[in-house]
Amino acid sequence: MPVEDVFDRGWGRGVLVTGLVERGRVRGGDTVAVVGGDGDAVVVIGAVETGDGPVLEASAGTSISVLLPGGTAVHRVQVLASPGSIEAHRAFTAEITLLPEEDGGSVVRVGTEALVHLRTALASGTVLPASGTELRPGASGRVAFTLDRPVALEKGQRVAIRLRGRAAGSGTVTRLGA
Repeated sequence: MPVEDVFDRGWGRGVLVTGLVERGRVRGGDTVAVVGGDGDAVVVIGAVETGDGPVLEASAGTSISVLLPGGTAVHRVQVLASPGSIEAHRAFTAEITLLPEEDGGSVVRVGTEALVHLRTALASGTVLPASGTELRPGASGRVAFTLDRPVALEKGQRVAIRLRGRAAGSGTVTRLGA
């Protein structure tokens, strides 16, 4: 479950985390890993709620809130998952398609700084086109990214790219790590 929002209930009463369950199911009492961002932690879910109130279990496609122990450090860039099911990475390769020039696409050269959207995470990173020194607007190709911080990633995950504050293209993660 990508973390969409975090609310600290104060005085050690817990941290409320909201998001959409991507796959599987979640129940109160389940152990989950908080993956990405500043580091990983393993915590036990205290309770699960939907818009209708407390529930025993929520499955894929359900927007939920989960109560985590007070003092748990959780941020929007992170993911709650079964321990060991997903890892955070600083580098990945993706097959991307850039927008045409008339739609705001621009050239991606070696070392271009980009904002990369991965689920609810937004990370800055450096781009390295695999096919040479640049990738032109409207073109497709393989590109390597090096991010400023670790982000929970999986093969097949969608990625959106922004250059100079504008949408530039999108694609799919094909390889994890450098």
